[in-house]
Amino acid sequence: MKIKAIVSDFDGTIVSYEQKISLKVEMAIASYVASGGIFSIATGRAYEGLLQSMCHRIGLKTPQIVRGGAEIVSAETDEVVWGKYIPAIDVKEIISRLSSSDQYILLAESGKDLFTRDGVADPEFATGATIKDIKFLPIDNVPKIAIPPLYDAQLIEPILQSLITEFPQLHIVKTTGKKGVGMDINDGGAGKKAALFAYAEMMSLDPQEIMGLGDSFNDLPLLSACGVKVAMGNAPAELKEVADFSVGTQAEDGVIEAIEKALSF
Repeated sequence: MKIKAIVSDFDGTIVSYEQKISLKVEMAIASYVASGGIFSIATGRAYEGLLQSMCHRIGLKTPQIVRGGAEIVSAETDEVVWGKYIPAIDVKEIISRLSSSDQYILLAESGKDLFTRDGVADPEFATGATIKDIKFLPIDNVPKIAIPPLYDAQLIEPILQSLITEFPQLHIVKTTGKKGVGMDINDGGAGKKAALFAYAEMMSLDPQEIMGLGDSFNDLPLLSACGVKVAMGNAPAELKEVADFSVGTQAEDGVIEAIEKALSF
């Protein structure tokens, strides 16, 4: 089946850990779109900031899957066109539970705001957002709660497994980064897989016509929904095992290799 669209992860796939995007990759994406291909992002990030800037810079107007698959934003209008939000009762319980420890940073998102325990945040996680104290989080409109990927797995895994057991109705996944692991928490109707299916319907695509590309544990749902599954060279073994093939690392501009393969289908 012909590949009509590529849906790619962002951090560790297109964006380096230094928050840089290769000009060659941007040019390859723009060329793919100019040739008639459809290109979109599926990321744990909010839309505002680095992703929005890239979309505007290279002229992407397609829907973008953001906040771990809790929202889809039109890059043409910069408006949310689909969203799934954590039930307020679960937001309250999770924030209370995770606020009991100071061993990790706790983040929550709502609208264009990022909420933290002290009202400040590392610029890496705050691009495009207004930072507020988590005490003022409006619990009725929360797409994502997260512990950023900065920690040893021995700290995060017990918390992750406990939350998965305690909140089976939610979508909870492990995330990875240069400095360690973390987790994203979304509504049970969210996640990159659910959002991919909603995206495919919006774009009148069969998911089998979509190539999924990623580098982290939270990309497993995305790849599982796509007809062609591609793992970056810097992806963990668990992702490479489910992929149809692997490409180079983010530093090696592996996305360009994936685009070339998509054009060959």
